[in-house]
Amino acid sequence: MVKFPKLPFLRSSGKGARQDKNRSKEGIRLLAALLVCYPEIESLSYSPERQEIQLNFMIRGKVSEKKRIALQPRYQEAFDAYNAMLGVKTGLWYWLVEDFGVCVRLQYGRPLQALSRGELEFLVEFLTDYFDDQLVCDAHSLDVLDPQFAEAQSSVLDQTLYRVQQLPPTDHLAGLREDERVVVYNRDMRIERKSEKQ
Repeated sequence: MVKFPKLPFLRSSGKGARQDKNRSKEGIRLLAALLVCYPEIESLSYSPERQEIQLNFMIRGKVSEKKRIALQPRYQEAFDAYNAMLGVKTGLWYWLVEDFGVCVRLQYGRPLQALSRGELEFLVEFLTDYFDDQLVCDAHSLDVLDPQFAEAQSSVLDQTLYRVQQLPPTDHLAGLREDERVVVYNRDMRIERKSEKQ
């Protein structure tokens, strides 16, 4: 069983403040679990104003303009077909593409309420098929982690995704990879670190 460290939240009084802290704590757990369970995600963030999560992916090397332009319509077509099969509406989403010459960063934006484990699996599979080995993937995937730790993180992701969709975080959150760790933090508070390698 994975034990999460107590987070050093700032002191404040009142039931509302305690609820906000709990929401932020659950949001931090969610972002950490996403980074551990999906090594293809390079970094991520959460915006409380829009209740939106942004997932960032890195593509190594050059990507042709034709392929960059085709990304959004290709994904739209595939994602619409996926959702039609499930009998649900696609809803809002977007891609932002930043070309740095030697690499490309993709940002996928999606309302937190609409995100699901099935969509995450679909998204990663789509990007893997579309970019092949150009898609950067962290070495600490679930396949090489301790099985009990990997299973626990998958369970944490399922549970926290459900909870934060019921009570969305009220703070700006962000997460990234640092060596063999994931670092997830509340931009107004202190940093929580949790190792991927077990």
